[in-house]
Order: sequence, then structure tokens, then C-alpha cells
Amino acid sequence: MTTPAPLWRRVLFTTIKFGVVIGAFAWLILSDRLNLKDLTFRPGCGARMAAGVALLLAASLLAFLRYRLLLGAVDIALRTWDVIRLGMIGAFFNTFLLGGLGGDAVKLAYVMRETGKRAGAAASIFVDRMIGMLGLILLGGLALLWSWSIVLATPTLHTLTLAVFGAIGTAALAGLTSLIALEAGRRAGLGFALLLVAGAGVFCGFALRGDELALSGEAAPEALLRGRALLVLGGALFCAFAAAVVAPSCQPERTLYRVFARVPGGRAVNALIESLLAYRSHLGALAGALGLSVILQSLGLTAIWCFGGTLALLVEPAPAQIFFAAPPALVANALPVPGGGLGVGEAAFDQVLRLCRTAGGESVEGGAAIFLLNRFWSILIGLFGFPIYLRGKREIQALMRESDEAAQREGG
Repeated sequence: MTTPAPLWRRVLFTTIKFGVVIGAFAWLILSDRLNLKDLTFRPGCGARMAAGVALLLAASLLAFLRYRLLLGAVDIALRTWDVIRLGMIGAFFNTFLLGGLGGDAVKLAYVMRETGKRAGAAASIFVDRMIGMLGLILLGGLALLWSWSIVLATPTLHTLTLAVFGAIGTAALAGLTSLIALEAGRRAGLGFALLLVAGAGVFCGFALRGDELALSGEAAPEALLRGRALLVLGGALFCAFAAAVVAPSCQPERTLYRVFARVPGGRAVNALIESLLAYRSHLGALAGALGLSVILQSLGLTAIWCFGGTLALLVEPAPAQIFFAAPPALVANALPVPGGGLGVGEAAFDQVLRLCRTAGGESVEGGAAIFLLNRFWSILIGLFGFPIYLRGKREIQALMRESDEAAQREGG
């Protein structure tokens, strides 16, 4: 952000982004996964539609409160209304502008001007994004446990299952080990990692006792899934060890800190690291933010289930199927393409939902229509930020210029 990107590069990236959207929708239509017949409504669906919209609104408000909680953890105090206003403008930017970072840029510029704490503002945005994604992954893991019979009965889901649980385990173990290493030193972090290994060994010993893990392709699906899970667990434990070694070097005046200080733009990176390190003393705020993330993501997934019940589909997806299919689709939906992941989320949700089966063994269809309806209401909610943006348009434009200038000074 220190210098504007060349025109050809901006045109190229914009073309690629629109190409992703057009390609995703073309695939949905040509493969008949997005059928206009699926967008017809059941009679008397008004109450369920209203419930879905109310859940989306509640999830949005909780997201704003989560961001305010994370701001307070780095000593940035903003009024609740200011945070809500920023969140609504951010939702509008993320939905209607090219990419998913426009709203974050507005938040950064506003908080920096109000407090003068650019690094703290950047850290709060980064942590807010990561906590939100971790909450979604955690909820996806719980959904997998809820729908474990679906997973075992569908071998094609095993890779996705391991990816979600692997992400949860790796993030949790590496994050916890990092906090211990930062607080008590590298030896304490390594000791904790060794305890994790010992605990995992004892658990696996009891779990696998009397079990024959077949290594051939003729093994039972449960055995193969368990064997692959052991490999994922090993990878997570390795990341915990790496976190114990690397995390202390990120502290001020340590090795990585000094390395960043010598490279262009490194001062801004170190300032961000210092702000991120401040969160290690606010574990309660991080835990509260993660709890809010799980709650608001649950509300959002329940809203998708409500919208699915309003459509005249041949088979209405069960709540467990919605909670199973939506998290990976929402992760894909976070790609910075026009319309906040338009087309990409629909394709991902439809693809994963089709892996689920009805009682008769048929795949569950209509996922693209359900996700598109959810997006329609999300866009309408995002429009609430438009009049707020118009009222402060000049102020926001000035804030963006000031933020660019500050980034150039810090990066220089």
C-alpha cells in the first residue's frame, strides 16, 4: 500500500476477479445446479423467512460487538455506535466493491485518525478476521461430529473432514503453545508440546487398542479414516513444536524482530507484531471474541437453514446437513472477488451439500439456490451502510488519503 499498483496490474486482477464470478455462475447454470425452479417459495413461508433475516441481523450485531471487544483489548476505546457504523459501512464496501478488504481499509483509516494507533487498529482487524475464521472452523468441526454418520458413509468426505479437524487442531495447539512460549519462554513452550505428544500417545493407545489398522486399500473406511487422522494429528503436533521455537523470536529485539527491522517496510511489520503480542495479556478478550464468533456463526448457519425451508425443493436439507456444508462454503466465499464471493460460495455450498444423502440414498440438491437466497438478504442488510457512507463520504475519502500517506511514511 506504499505505492499505487500499476494500471495494467489493477486491470488484470480486476479481470481475474470478474472471471472467477462469471466462471462460477456459468458452471452452476450449465451444470443445472442453479435452476430457477429451485427459487420458487413454499406457501406460508413468511415466518421462516423473517426468522432467517432476524438471525442474519443478530449475527451482524454480534460481529460488531466482537470487533469492539478486540479494540478494547489493545486500549482503543470507541463508542458502540461508532463501531456499528463502521461495521455497516464495511459490510457495504465488502459486498459492492471489488474485493473483501475495502471495509477493513475504512475501519483502519477511521480508527487510526481517532486514536493515532495505526498498528493497534491493524492488529484488531487482523485478529478479528482470524477469530471469525477460527470460530467458523470450530463450528464446522462440531457439525462434523454432529453428522458423523454422514461422514463415515461418504468416503469422499474423509479428506474434507480431516482438513477441517486438522485446521482446528493445528490452530488451537499452535496458538496455545505460542502463548505459553511467549509468556514463560521457549523451554516452557517445548515442554508443553512434549506433554501434548505424550497425551496424544496415551489417547491413541487406548483408542487403537485391540483395533487392526489395515494399510491396504481393502481396509474398512473407519480404519482408513483413523489412520489418516493420525497423520493429521502428527502434523498438528509438529506445528505446535514449531510455534514453541519461533514465537519467542518475534518479541521486540529478538531475532525475527531484528530481521524485519532491516528490510523495507519492516518497521510497520514490527509495529504490527508488537500490537499482536499485546493480545497475549488479554486471553479473556480473545476467548470472549471466539465465543461470540461461534455464536454468530451458529446464527448465520441457522439462517441458511431457515431460508432452505422457504424454497420448494424436492428435499429440504436437514439442519445437520446445512451445518456440515455451510462452513467450507463460507470459507470459499471469503475470496476477494466482486460481490463478496458471488458465485463462489454458491458453487462450494452446492458441491458439498450434494455429498450428503437423503434417507433413500439420493444426494441433497438445491444448495446453490439456498445460498443465493441467503446472499440476497445479506446484500439487502449491507445496503443499510450505503446512506451512512453517503453522509460521511468526504470524510471517508479524506481518511483513506491520510491512511495511505501514513502507510507510506511507516513503510519508508
